[in-house]
Amino acid sequence: MLLSLRHSHRELHLGVPEARALVGQAVEWLRRGVSGADLRRVLTSDLPPGGVRSAVGFLRHRLVRKMPAPAAAFAPAPVAAAPGTAFASAPVAAVAPAPAPASGTASVPRRESGTAPASPLPDAAPRYVPPLVTCEGPGTEHVFRSLGGETRCPDCEQEAARARWAECRIAALGGDALPGPGEPRPDGWRARLAAATEAAAARQAERETGETEREAGETEREAGDRADGCGAGAA
Repeated sequence: MLLSLRHSHRELHLGVPEARALVGQAVEWLRRGVSGADLRRVLTSDLPPGGVRSAVGFLRHRLVRKMPAPAAAFAPAPVAAAPGTAFASAPVAAVAPAPAPASGTASVPRRESGTAPASPLPDAAPRYVPPLVTCEGPGTEHVFRSLGGETRCPDCEQEAARARWAECRIAALGGDALPGPGEPRPDGWRARLAAATEAAAARQAERETGETEREAGETEREAGDRADGCGAGAA
């Protein structure tokens, strides 16, 4: 949900490490009874007029300052009946004594009649730990903690992005370079990119050499034509 806030407002664009730093506070909102839609509305409404300079700082501020109270804080307190009221004059039903605990079991102290039960204090929000997932990337099998359903670790995802960029670059250079006689075909995007870059540079140098030779030939022809014209005029 935190990573998808960018679709509502571009100013709330979060990176994966930034979203991980806010997950614990967002989970505490959900534990206190706030729905995901209400949490999204709180985080994306009434943005500052001047814009959001730091998405992670702004969202952390809202998650902390607007944190709702626990549900136990809204439980109604017991009201003691005043003497002479209908509640005080009403007959109190006899309460049967609690059965004695069986042998070998711990006894629970009985609450005295007329006292309110002690409300348990809310537990502290546990820190959210993303699950371990086996990475689908190449190489030795390894695991990482997936926060938003990722199937590849950050290193493998970055390597895949570089490989996609290399494919585009190789296509712009004219495609894969053909290996020479007896030479093995380059393996891996780094070797393929280096071979394509070298082949493109060789083709560029060959074109420049051809253009230089053509210009030199044209210059020689023009000089010969001028020499012929001068000889004819002298005759």
